Formats: sequence, C-alpha cells, structure tokens
Amino acid sequence: MSKLRKVKPSSRRNIQRHLTQTTKQEELQSQSNSVPDVHSMSASQILHLQQTIGNRAVQRLIAEQAGGDKSASQKHTATHTATIMRQQSSDENRVENADVHQTSNQEIQRRIYFNNTEANLSEVFSVVPYGKKRVIASNWHWAKMIHKFEADTDSEAKDKLIAAIDKVADQSSEPPSLFQQSNLMFVTKASGRQPTLYFRQGNDTGRLRQQHPSGPTLAQETNKTDYFFQSQEAARQFAGYARNVYKRQRKGENARLNINSFKRRYDITTVPATGMYHFELTGDLDAIEKRHLSGGTIDTNIDIYTSEKIKSIYQSVLGTTT
Repeated sequence: MSKLRKVKPSSRRNIQRHLTQTTKQEELQSQSNSVPDVHSMSASQILHLQQTIGNRAVQRLIAEQAGGDKSASQKHTATHTATIMRQQSSDENRVENADVHQTSNQEIQRRIYFNNTEANLSEVFSVVPYGKKRVIASNWHWAKMIHKFEADTDSEAKDKLIAAIDKVADQSSEPPSLFQQSNLMFVTKASGRQPTLYFRQGNDTGRLRQQHPSGPTLAQETNKTDYFFQSQEAARQFAGYARNVYKRQRKGENARLNINSFKRRYDITTVPATGMYHFELTGDLDAIEKRHLSGGTIDTNIDIYTSEKIKSIYQSVLGTTT
C-alpha cells in the first residue's frame, strides 16, 4: 500500500490560486457569451454596461445589433467584451479603485436634452425606432456637443428629435461634392451654438447646421438667393416683408417681392461680409418657396475649415460619428 504524500503549504497555495483563477475565467467566459440586447435595456442597465465595457463598446453593440445580423454581432461583441473584462479583472486594485468609476462617469456625458431636462439613452430610445435611427440617436447622445431640443412641451421636443433624425437618416455617410472645402462660402455664428456652414456649387446650395433647438440638420436646395444686411433690424424687417408676400402668394394673389423698394430704406446686398446678418430665400421673387432668417452673424474667415474638418462636421451632423 502506497503512502499518501503530504502536500507542502506552498503547493497548497498554488493549487488554490489555480482553482480561483480557473473559476474567474469560467465566470468571465459565461458573461462574455451572454450579450444583452441594448435596445431593450433600462437606463440603469445601460449605465452599468457603459461603466463595465466603456462607451465605445456600447456604441459598437448598438450599431451591430441595429444591423440585423444578431448572431454575427453578438459573437464579435462577446469577444470584445470578454477581452475588456479580462483586462479589468487582471488588476483587482484598478477595478476596486473609486477613481476608475469616477472616470467612467465623466466619460458618460449625456448630450441630448428635451428642453432643460437631461435625457438618458433609455429615454431617447423610447421614442426612436429600432435600427439605424437608434445609431444616429446614440451618436448624438455621446457627441462632444450638447443637442438641446426645445419646444413648448417635452413631448413636442421629442417630436423634434424624431424629425431631425428622419431628415438625415437616408443621407450618404460620405459628403457629396457640394459639401467640399472649395464650395464653402461662409458660416453663421450665434451665441451658445456651433457655427452653421453654407455651401454653393453653381445653382446648388447646402447648409450644415450643427446645433439648434430643432437639432442638427443637412439641407440641400436649388434656386436659392442669400441676402445680407448691416443691421439685425434690417434683416428682421426684410424677413417680415418676405413672409407677408409669401402668404399673399399662397392665397393666389399676384404678389412680388420688390427688392429695389426695400433697398430705398435699408442696406441689402448679395455679397457676404463678416459681421453681417443673413436671410435666404428659395424660389423666385413672384413664387417664393422657402425663406429663412439665420441666427447670429456672418463670418467669412473660413480658412480653418479644411476638407477633413468639413467631413468630420458632416458625419457628426448625420450621426454616423460622435
């Protein structure tokens, strides 16, 4: 009969450490194989997931699950999640350190507001349809700038979010030729908002609005004229005059916008200059289609807007990036 060998204390500790590590690996593997449906998670669950795997991983998960191929996306995200969680668990001090959670909270900057109420991602998803539109909403939510949708009620503000997403959802992720550096004419700047960029290529015009109470947007039009004014009062008077003529035309009256008559009272030009006020009119003087008074003033110092910067702004407006 063979004798039982006495296990040394050091060996016993090694065996225990191995068993502990094996158990942790099995737990991590189990966690990684169970990928949640972010679109059905509550606000607190999304927050916990962000703190665990980071904003970028959650964004990737949202985009992949919206893509329709859930089996492939779950496999990819499971691998990504497991890698991050293994890195975190390898350093227990880092996981338990309060500074880590503080940093995570600082990264989770909610950037969508309904009036003055900060919205969490779950609330945003409650009004945005499943799929690509939720990818746009999540990118606006994690954007570097605040998107504050303003209206008389929070419900109407949410309607503005939906309308803004609908307007950009079908646009190409790559800027068309209109939105190129050579076609940038000027920007408008208003207090508390990022600049709006204006483009012209022949008879085609475009606008990239980054921040607004109705949300970011991309606009493309033909047969549009830009008018510029030395004073805000002149711009407002012209906007009121154009509105009245437009209403009369809608009623079938023979009304025409008389630019020369207006010039006798106010300075008006079609040449932009820094500090001027802007009004745009689409259509003909006797058949106005649209009119728009810009907020802020003109800035023609546009050298800082490189091709790369314009592309970044374009994709941020479309919600394809943050």
